[in-house]
Amino acid sequence: MTFCLSNFNCNSFFFDSGLLFYNFYFYYLFYFHLIFMNVYLLEYIAICNYY
Repeated sequence: MTFCLSNFNCNSFFFDSGLLFYNFYFYYLFYFHLIFMNVYLLEYIAICNYY
């Protein structure tokens, strides 16, 4: 997913901007998933310790 960030010899601007947008969208979903799973695990551990 990060191959365009390390590849700076992209000839087309539209292709490069599209890949950068796709990379930012992927990173947003990935970090949102990590944060959501961390909150879910913390709530799960809290509920298990409560009961």
